[in-house]
Amino acid sequence: MGEETLRTKVFVPFHCSYMGAIGIAEITREYMKSEDSSTKFRGGAILSSDYSTRITQCQGCENNCELLSLYADGKLLACPAWSGCNTGGQ
Repeated sequence: MGEETLRTKVFVPFHCSYMGAIGIAEITREYMKSEDSSTKFRGGAILSSDYSTRITQCQGCENNCELLSLYADGKLLACPAWSGCNTGGQ
Protein backbone atom coordinates (compact mmCIF):
# COMPACT_ATOMS: atom_id res chain seq x y z
CA MET A 1 0.00 0.00 0.00
CA GLY A 2 2.79 2.47 0.89
CA GLU A 3 4.69 1.88 -2.33
CA GLU A 4 1.61 2.57 -4.42
CA THR A 5 0.86 5.77 -2.52
CA LEU A 6 4.46 7.00 -2.67
CA ARG A 7 5.05 5.63 -6.18
CA THR A 8 8.49 4.41 -5.17
CA LYS A 9 10.11 1.33 -3.71
CA VAL A 10 10.06 1.21 0.12
CA PHE A 11 13.00 -0.48 1.81
CA VAL A 12 12.65 -1.84 5.34
CA PRO A 13 16.02 -2.54 6.98
CA PHE A 14 16.51 -5.92 8.65
CA HIS A 15 17.12 -4.21 12.02
CA CYS A 16 14.30 -1.69 11.61
CA SER A 17 13.39 -1.83 15.31
CA TYR A 18 16.72 -0.14 16.09
CA MET A 19 16.39 2.70 13.58
CA GLY A 20 15.18 5.25 16.15
CA ALA A 21 18.07 4.49 18.50
CA ILE A 22 20.59 4.57 15.66
CA GLY A 23 19.15 7.81 14.34
CA ILE A 24 19.27 9.64 17.66
CA ALA A 25 22.80 8.35 18.26
CA GLU A 26 23.89 9.79 14.89
CA ILE A 27 22.18 13.13 15.61
CA THR A 28 23.80 13.29 19.04
CA ARG A 29 27.24 12.45 17.67
CA GLU A 30 26.98 15.18 15.06
CA TYR A 31 25.75 17.70 17.66
CA MET A 32 28.56 16.85 20.07
CA LYS A 33 31.16 17.27 17.30
CA SER A 34 29.75 20.61 16.11
CA GLU A 35 29.10 22.25 19.48
CA ASP A 36 31.38 23.02 22.39
CA SER A 37 29.27 20.66 24.47
CA SER A 38 29.81 18.36 27.36
CA THR A 39 27.74 15.38 28.32
CA LYS A 40 26.63 13.69 31.50
CA PHE A 41 26.51 10.31 29.77
CA ARG A 42 27.97 7.70 32.10
CA GLY A 43 27.61 4.61 29.93
CA GLY A 44 31.26 3.65 29.91
CA ALA A 45 31.65 4.25 33.64
CA ILE A 46 28.54 2.18 34.37
CA LEU A 47 29.92 -0.79 32.45
CA SER A 48 33.15 -0.71 34.44
CA SER A 49 31.34 -0.35 37.79
CA ASP A 50 29.49 -2.85 39.92
CA TYR A 51 26.07 -2.33 38.37
CA SER A 52 22.79 -4.13 38.87
CA THR A 53 19.12 -3.82 38.10
CA ARG A 54 16.20 -4.28 40.40
CA ILE A 55 12.58 -4.91 39.46
CA THR A 56 9.85 -3.53 41.70
CA GLN A 57 6.17 -2.82 41.27
CA CYS A 58 4.75 0.66 41.46
CA GLN A 59 2.02 0.97 44.06
CA GLY A 60 0.79 4.36 42.80
CA CYS A 61 -2.36 3.02 41.13
CA GLU A 62 -4.18 -0.16 40.18
CA ASN A 63 -1.92 -0.75 37.16
CA ASN A 64 0.93 -2.02 39.37
CA CYS A 65 3.49 -1.13 36.68
CA GLU A 66 6.78 -3.00 36.72
CA LEU A 67 9.75 -0.68 37.35
CA LEU A 68 13.27 -1.64 36.31
CA SER A 69 15.77 0.50 38.21
CA LEU A 70 19.49 0.78 37.47
CA TYR A 71 22.07 0.87 40.28
CA ALA A 72 25.84 1.42 39.97
CA ASP A 73 28.08 0.87 42.97
CA GLY A 74 24.96 0.76 45.14
CA LYS A 75 23.70 4.18 43.99
CA LEU A 76 20.34 4.50 42.21
CA LEU A 77 21.02 5.99 38.76
CA ALA A 78 17.74 5.54 36.92
CA CYS A 79 14.19 4.70 37.85
CA PRO A 80 11.12 4.73 35.59
CA ALA A 81 9.11 6.48 38.31
CA TRP A 82 11.23 9.58 37.61
CA SER A 83 9.84 9.81 34.09
CA GLY A 84 6.58 11.41 35.16
CA CYS A 85 4.20 8.60 36.03
CA ASN A 86 0.79 10.13 36.54
CA THR A 87 0.64 8.70 40.04
CA GLY A 88 4.21 9.58 40.98
CA GLY A 89 5.41 5.99 41.36
CA GLN A 90 6.62 4.47 44.61
